Amino acid sequence: MSNKESKPQVEQVENIPSDQRQDDNLSEKEYNKIHADKRNILSRIKDSIYKKPEKTQNAWHLLTNLNNTQRITFAAAFFGWTLDAFDFFSVSLSATRIAETYGVQPSDVTSAITTTLMLRPIGALIFGALADKFGRRWPLMIDVVLFSIINMASGFAPNLQTFIGLRAVFGIAMGGEWGLGASLALETLPIEARGLFSGIYQQGYACGYLLATLVNYAVTQTNSTWRILFWVGAGFAIVAVVIRIWVPESETFVRQVHARKIL
Repeated sequence: MSNKESKPQVEQVENIPSDQRQDDNLSEKEYNKIHADKRNILSRIKDSIYKKPEKTQNAWHLLTNLNNTQRITFAAAFFGWTLDAFDFFSVSLSATRIAETYGVQPSDVTSAITTTLMLRPIGALIFGALADKFGRRWPLMIDVVLFSIINMASGFAPNLQTFIGLRAVFGIAMGGEWGLGASLALETLPIEARGLFSGIYQQGYACGYLLATLVNYAVTQTNSTWRILFWVGAGFAIVAVVIRIWVPESETFVRQVHARKIL
């Protein structure tokens, strides 16, 4: 009888019948503490799922509050990606004239575009591995120098086979530019600005196509002047190298190296 009389009191304190307990040997205090901890955990999970989104910062504020290092780094990466597109579209814009120079069909020239795209993943793997080991800055410098050499050589290619071979190497360089440039640029920027600037960075590819179109339009449309398009690209690559001399290493990579030394 005493047990039955005490049971409603337990329900009033715990709101859970004693026959639903996992362990009836627990005291009321211990039992209530366990369920309080469970409620706290569930509350935290709920808060993490339904957390109120942070207020979006004004885009103009993000654009105007970068320091000089962040501006230079992003500009260098943007220009590198623009150069990447300029060099890639130089072939498609001048395919007919290249074919006339080498005495082949335009479809034969477009195989250089296919070769370039096929080798991009290899470049991404090679330069990605180098970036993880040696940092973003120097592999990017090597990549841009490679751009410059390939473009200059493409303008002097004596036959189609040599031209396609050079564009194959260009595909490797092209694969390295996007990943390394984006990593260096975004790792340097504040976290809250990375979403906005990643979208701006991608537009460098469209700018490269536009720039290639303008240069191609300015060049006299004769069989041999298509070479000028590649020489202009080589000149842009040299400018990119000069700009990147002033770009520091990614702070994220520097911290990773420091952490490895500690471990």
